[in-house]
Amino acid sequence: MTFGSKLKQIRISMGLSQEEFAAKLNTTKQVISRYETEQRTPKITIAQNYAEILNVPLNDLIDNNIELNIKKSIPVSEDALSDDEMLLIDLFRQIPSESRPLVLSMIKAALKNL
Repeated sequence: MTFGSKLKQIRISMGLSQEEFAAKLNTTKQVISRYETEQRTPKITIAQNYAEILNVPLNDLIDNNIELNIKKSIPVSEDALSDDEMLLIDLFRQIPSESRPLVLSMIKAALKNL
């Protein structure tokens, strides 16, 4: 899977248009379109910036031998979440993706002991 197809997969999973996705990545719709259609490939510094913004390991984004495993996200209004829930989400997003399974298993184990 190529960089462009991964970028498109992430965008679609987030439920964003190319224009909305471009705004999130501080670029233009045209640039996103060219990446998605394989007309352009980014410099490594740009790919690294995108990886950080999208909270995806850089290697997963640029290595054509790695498939992304992205589930379609369900948009949730921030108004529907408490401050504690928002804090948990923010903290979880700061955890490197390779460490998230460990954190989730620790949370599940803690819940069993309540």
